[in-house]
Amino acid sequence: MASRFVRSLTSFGFAASVCVASTSAVRASALTWIFAPNSQFVLNGSLETLTGSFTYDRTLNLVSDVNITATGATLNQTYTFADCGFMPCTNTLITIASSGLDATSGPRAKIAFHNVLDGTTNPDRMFTTSNNSIFYAVGGNTYPVTAGNPTVSSASAPAPIPGAGLYSWLALIIAGLWIKRKTIQALAKETKHGVVRVLGSARKLFSRPARAQSVQRLT
Repeated sequence: MASRFVRSLTSFGFAASVCVASTSAVRASALTWIFAPNSQFVLNGSLETLTGSFTYDRTLNLVSDVNITATGATLNQTYTFADCGFMPCTNTLITIASSGLDATSGPRAKIAFHNVLDGTTNPDRMFTTSNNSIFYAVGGNTYPVTAGNPTVSSASAPAPIPGAGLYSWLALIIAGLWIKRKTIQALAKETKHGVVRVLGSARKLFSRPARAQSVQRLT
């Protein structure tokens, strides 16, 4: 009986740990990334500076709230639109444009990062080699990034989704009730077996004198 009770408590502890873990895991997936000061890179042989920020939602694979400015000898452009139709965005690559109405022909850029934009690596670095990050100017001129050190940092960790904690606690309560029911069933079963054993022992005990009397009559 004790072993069953211990197993029930172990199961309850496991259920509680799962619920607590789910409370931590269920978080909003959108993070805002900000370019660090002095995020400079080489473009067309000249030094450019990136400032601004963008938001990336890793669950929806959605880029939003773009406000990035590139300034220097080659570019002097602000990008305020996501342009994932020009080149599909991923969790390590964003495409942006200066115009939402004519993004395919206006200035745009492809910016690649070394790590997944989920907050695990914070800050993260922009790719500056192997033509991974490219800026496209008016007229079709293409300028791959050839060097530099631009980095982005997430302002904060993902915020918990409202109500996620309540759902986890409800799951914990349900798990507790289920474990309680199983524990009661196990105790009842053990009690029943114990009663059966006691009755069996009593029956054997009371049957012995009768057999003894029978032997005496025979002798």
